[in-house]
Amino acid sequence: MKKGIKHIFFLAREGKFLKHLFDLYREKQGYQNEQYINTSYLYVSRRSVFIASLKKIKNELCEIDFTKKITDLSNSFEFSSLIKSMSFQEIYEKKRKKQRKNLLNYFMRMKLSNPIYLVDIGWAGVMQDCIYQLYQKKRQVVGFYYGFECYDNHQFLR
Repeated sequence: MKKGIKHIFFLAREGKFLKHLFDLYREKQGYQNEQYINTSYLYVSRRSVFIASLKKIKNELCEIDFTKKITDLSNSFEFSSLIKSMSFQEIYEKKRKKQRKNLLNYFMRMKLSNPIYLVDIGWAGVMQDCIYQLYQKKRQVVGFYYGFECYDNHQFLR
């Protein structure tokens, strides 16, 4: 309430219960006018935001589950062969672009604020990081979590 937040978005699935609790709290406290915060529930999954946040294949290091142990994936023959494959590149780009377009259209319909305020159960901040990447680091994404583990690879913390 003190941060001047006007709209906050709760992420699926645990966010549904958290949104319900927040709405009850807001109502019970009698917040109105400048103190009032609108809430929305976003139907997103880690997969949907991850795929949409990917970059072109030549700029992306993918995590691929091979059956044999590869100690240096990014420099391996298997990885190199895969990303050079035209079939793989076409499938990757088609899926990435479609998911990105769908998610951006959904977020536009949901009227995400700038900065974007998200609420999630936590722990790693993956969805917040992916949404930050989706907007190419041009929009601030602020997360509120029940619990959080900080990792060196969090883009939104830099």
